Amino acid sequence: MASTTTAQNIMDDAETILSDTGNERWSETELLAWVNAGMKEVSMVKSDAYIQSEAFILAEGTVQSLPTGGFQLLQITHNMGTDGETPGSVIRLTDRHILDVMNSSWHSQDGSATVVYYMYDERMPTQFLVSPPQPSSNFGYVWGTYCKTPTEIATDGKILVGDIYRNVLLDYVLYRAYLKDADYTENANRAIAHYQAFSNSLGMRGNLEFKEDPNKLKRPYRKAVGEAGGANPQ
Repeated sequence: MASTTTAQNIMDDAETILSDTGNERWSETELLAWVNAGMKEVSMVKSDAYIQSEAFILAEGTVQSLPTGGFQLLQITHNMGTDGETPGSVIRLTDRHILDVMNSSWHSQDGSATVVYYMYDERMPTQFLVSPPQPSSNFGYVWGTYCKTPTEIATDGKILVGDIYRNVLLDYVLYRAYLKDADYTENANRAIAHYQAFSNSLGMRGNLEFKEDPNKLKRPYRKAVGEAGGANPQ
């Protein structure tokens, strides 16, 4: 779901807490910069905070890269034709070693804009492999989902990491604001407290997502059903 929170909303909250609604000590330029920095910090800790799903074009050969700003592939689902607008066949994730055994020259086989398999190595998060190779022209598009680094937004721009991170970003902005006056012990302590709140919120959110992941919840349920001797759910 798209965010409804703007950078200005967070800046206004920060100005109220800082008792600086006139921006005498902390300028709007500074506050906006910290909102943008906070979004990037969030995406570093929670890589799935800003996810992009779209059709993107491939390049010649088997080695492919994510679109600009993408830093971790989540999945590729299906082909989108050579125009990026025509949903096509499903693309299956496979292990590269399987293709290596089945066809040692699959990297040099005849090219096709239609992808059958894709492979991903988490050690190279911005790249993936496709089979068959893409041709030398008329490249195909695929529908993919990937984690993306948030781009800069203006004061009236909506935050890219979702409304659930509004208070998290507010803590980050307050941390940076108080850090500016960290020569004063009280402000230094406030800066530390807000950064801890920022970090703790991200950690708690990650734990909650892990517990509520349907893919993890369904396994114990199925095991329990099996142990109880019950029938499989229809």
